[in-house]
Amino acid sequence: MALPSALADRVEQSSLTIWDNASTDGTVEYPKNEFDDHRIAGIVFSDENVTQTAAVYNVWGRSQADLLGKLDNRCLVTAGWTRKLAEAHNDIDNLGVIACWHYPLEESDESAARKAGKIHWS
Repeated sequence: MALPSALADRVEQSSLTIWDNASTDGTVEYPKNEFDDHRIAGIVFSDENVTQTAAVYNVWGRSQADLLGKLDNRCLVTAGWTRKLAEAHNDIDNLGVIACWHYPLEESDESAARKAGKIHWS
């Protein structure tokens, strides 16, 4: 559900890395067969079902982007959604992550977050 809505706005200036967490329901074939879009920067097919935190640290830790985000497969976004988030980051100093989810405390690893250089804890 998230992928079609994230790619619907053809002027959206973003790139996506898709993470599949060891799916067995055909999800692996879906992005490869259904979408041919230059904004899909990569697809990671994990051999095991890892925590959300591990997946995000993996993808965000390799990114060179100034702004990063995360969409779960059930998220629907509207046209211009990344521009609105970028504007918020420009308008508010040290805004950090804007999120509608949280990670369980047992999945949090402050040292890994700092090492990735993309996540700043206060």
